[in-house]
Amino acid sequence: MPAASKRPAANVDDAAQPRKKPAAMPSVNETLRKLKGATASPEEEDHDSEAGTMVLAKRDKGKGEKFARMRAAGQIPQHILHLYDETAKSSPSPRDFRTNVINQLFNKSDSGVFSMNTGAKLFTEAYKVYQQKHARDEQEA
Repeated sequence: MPAASKRPAANVDDAAQPRKKPAAMPSVNETLRKLKGATASPEEEDHDSEAGTMVLAKRDKGKGEKFARMRAAGQIPQHILHLYDETAKSSPSPRDFRTNVINQLFNKSDSGVFSMNTGAKLFTEAYKVYQQKHARDEQEA
């Protein structure tokens, strides 16, 4: 039987020296922030109520779960559901729009309890638009 060829032994000098870890790559969000020139951290990003503009925000998992439970139970007002479902479709970024809707809809208390905040400017404007549209639909019917 022929002898099996052996692989060469590892270089002893290389094994004695610790190897360096490669540099960590920055996250996608950090790269985007640098490209846009933004200095705000994700926690500081939110809806700018004075200017009325939307900025990218991190989706709050607890608020999202609360929204899903209340929606399944039918506890979300119709004008907010219309805003979340229909108005978001016409937004340049529907997911970011829905994220901002959910994050503004709920406030977290110090004890960790979420409460619905339907008095925000976004929701009062959506209520007016929703009432006008549905009042017109009822008149036509």
